[in-house]
Amino acid sequence: MPDPQGNIIGIVEDFKDMRERNRFYEKIQQQQDLINAVLNATPELIALKDTNHIYRLANPAFYDFFNIKQKDVSGLTDFDLFPKEKALKYRIHDTETINSLTKHISDEKMNNIWFQTIRTPVINDKKKCTGVLYSFYDISHRKMLELKLIDLNKSLEVSVDNRTKELKNTNKKLQKEVNERKQTEKALKKSEKELRYLSKELLKRIEKERKHIAMELHDVIGRSLTAIKFKIESIISIKDNTDLKTQLLQTINLIKQAIEDVRDISVNLCPSILNDLGIVATISWFCREFEKIYPWIFTEKSINMIEKQIPEEIKIVIFRVMQEAMNNIAKHCYCDTIMIRLNKDNEKIVFEVEDTGNGFDVKAQLNKKGYNKGFGLVSMKERIELSGGTFKIISRIGSGTIIHGSWPLFREYLS
Repeated sequence: MPDPQGNIIGIVEDFKDMRERNRFYEKIQQQQDLINAVLNATPELIALKDTNHIYRLANPAFYDFFNIKQKDVSGLTDFDLFPKEKALKYRIHDTETINSLTKHISDEKMNNIWFQTIRTPVINDKKKCTGVLYSFYDISHRKMLELKLIDLNKSLEVSVDNRTKELKNTNKKLQKEVNERKQTEKALKKSEKELRYLSKELLKRIEKERKHIAMELHDVIGRSLTAIKFKIESIISIKDNTDLKTQLLQTINLIKQAIEDVRDISVNLCPSILNDLGIVATISWFCREFEKIYPWIFTEKSINMIEKQIPEEIKIVIFRVMQEAMNNIAKHCYCDTIMIRLNKDNEKIVFEVEDTGNGFDVKAQLNKKGYNKGFGLVSMKERIELSGGTFKIISRIGSGTIIHGSWPLFREYLS
C-alpha cells in the first residue's frame, strides 16, 4: 500500500477470492468422492473413455473382472489392457458411438459370463461428444433362461412336428378306412339292390307259377273230375243195383268235394276274377267269400279309387296283403268287424286292413325268432316294400290292429 509520497508502506491481500476458490475445490472433491463411492459400490463394470479412446476412470469391479493389476487406468488405451483383437473391437465400438451420438446396447460373452454392454455417449452443453461411458451388466441368468426357453421351443417344435406326423398318419389311416367303408357300403347297396331285384323277380315268378298251377288245376284236374262225376252219374241211371248205386253216390259226393277243393285251391293260388275284373271287384268278392266262412265277422269297405288308377303290379300285392291279413285276423283276433280301405291320398295309393280285435305288441312280435316271429307279417312287409311301397303296422294291446301299405301314384295314374 503506498503513502502520499508514493512509497510502499504495506501489502493488502484479498482473502475473499481464496475462500471462494477453496469452497469450489471442496465441492468438486465432494462430487468426486460421491462418484467414487457409487463406482466402488455398484456391482456392474463401469469405465469411461474420451474421444481419443483413452481411459479416464474405471471402477473396482472393472479391474477385478479383467484382472487388471494397476488400479488406475487413466491415460491407458484398450491396447494397453486387452489383446489386440479385443482392443480393435472396442475401438470400433467407440467410434460408432461417438459418431452416432446415440446409446448402443449389445449382448456379449466374456470369460464365460454373458453381459449386456451399454455404450452411452457423454455429451456436453455444446452438444458435442466428449467421451463414451461403458456399463457391463451381468445377464447370465437371463441368458440361461433364454437358452432354456429356446431349447424348450425346439423341443416343443419337435413334439409338434412328431404329433403332426402322427396325426397325418392317423388321418391317412382313417381316410383309408372311410374309403374302404364307403366301398363296402357301395357294394352292400349294390348287393341289396340286386337282392331286391331278385326277390321281386322271384315273387313275379311265384305269382306266374301260381297262375299256371291254378289254370292246370281248373282246366285239367277239374275237367277230369267233372268227367268222372258225369260218367258215374250215367252209370247210376243205368244200373239197378241198389248197393252199387249207394256206393256210386258216395263216390260222387267225394268227387264233388274234390272239385270244390280244387276250385278253392285254384282261387287261392290266383283268383281269375283279379285278372278278369280287377282289384276293386276282387276286394268285394273276397269279402263276401270271407263272410261265408266266418259269418260272425262283418266286413266294411271304403274304396274311392277307380281300377285304371291302380298299376297292374300293385293289384296282386294288394290282394295278397288282404288275403294274409284277413286270414291272420280269423286265426288270432277276437273281433266282429274288419275295415278294408283303398284310397288315394296326396298322390299316393293307400291300402289298409283294420280290425277291432285285441291287438298285440308290434316290436315284441317282430323281435321274436324262429317260427314265433310271424312270417305273415314279414311276408306282407316284403311284398309291399319290394313293389316300391311303404309298410307300417299300427297296433296296441286291447286296441286292434291296422295293416298299412302305401305306394307313390305315378303321373299317368293320377287322372
